[in-house]
Order: sequence, then C-alpha cells, then structure tokens
Amino acid sequence: MSLEETHGFLTALHCVPGALLPLAWLPAIFGGDVEKGRRREGAEMIALAMRMSNEIARSLFDTSNQDTFVPLIAFAGRGASASAAAWCDGFLKGLDLKARAWVEHIEEDPELRRVLCPIVALSSRFRAVLAAMDEAEREAVGDAEEEDLEAMLPDAVLSAYTYWRLGTPAFDIMTASAAATASV
Repeated sequence: MSLEETHGFLTALHCVPGALLPLAWLPAIFGGDVEKGRRREGAEMIALAMRMSNEIARSLFDTSNQDTFVPLIAFAGRGASASAAAWCDGFLKGLDLKARAWVEHIEEDPELRRVLCPIVALSSRFRAVLAAMDEAEREAVGDAEEEDLEAMLPDAVLSAYTYWRLGTPAFDIMTASAAATASV
C-alpha cells in the first residue's frame, strides 16, 4: 500500500470497535509478505506502520485531541485526486477487513451512507455505492467539488468513529456540503 492508503486503512481499523492484532493487518499493508520484516529495513517499515497506527489511535480515542486528526493526503486541496482516492481506498479496505458487512448495511442505513459519503465519493473502488444513495444525498455529493469533499474527510472520519463506537454520527453530509459550497 502507498503511504496515503496505509493511513486510510489504519484509520478505518481504529474507527470500528474490536481488537485486531497487527498480524491480521500487517499482511494487507505489505502485500502479504511480512516475512521480509525480519530484515532490518522490513523491521523499520513495520515499526513505522505501528507508530502511524498508534498516532491515529491517539488522535481518535482522546476526545480532547480529536480535532487534530487529519487524513494523510499529499497536496490536499490541490485536486490531488490520486492521493485522496488512495486514502479513501485504504479506509474502505480497512472496513472490508474489520467490518465486512458494511457494504450490505450502507444500502439499508441512511446514517451510514451520510457518514461514509465523502470517503466513498472520493474512492476509486466503490463509486457504485453512490447509486444506493437517495436523490438528495447524490445531489449533495454531485455538487461538492473534490476539494470540498477532501475538506469533509476529517469530520467524516470522526463521525464514522462515533457512529461505530458510540452509535451516534456527528457528521451530516447535507450540512457539510452546504457549508463547503457556501464558503466558496
């Protein structure tokens, strides 16, 4: 995985409750070849992934520190769609690993659609999920520019965290889209 994709992947793992040992997620990051980690360079890469995971966990778990969470996107706000898409793809891969049923529930749960809307909209993997959204949700995403959707990502992550951990989303795509459009 790229650096952005790894950051998104690890962020998703911390949003969904339940412990997942590093041995379960390290192979996804390193393409299944964690054995290379026995060498010095591999061990340093594993240590870097662990530090990144710990930093994300601190940002999300400490409510006084949550406003410091920012998705790792190179050149954010400059239309760097490959970078934002990689982060979002990583996030959705993390959901696949930890909460496999999320795709099934997104069609039935409008709150989950609202929470994940910016992530799904920027992802290159799940554009078909947008078809499950109702007309108003599709319009909100359709009107939002890529930079606006990128700006929504920190709130979307915190909302995903509260959705899965506390059962109450703190983010509404409709309100965020209107605010982003008004600020332009």
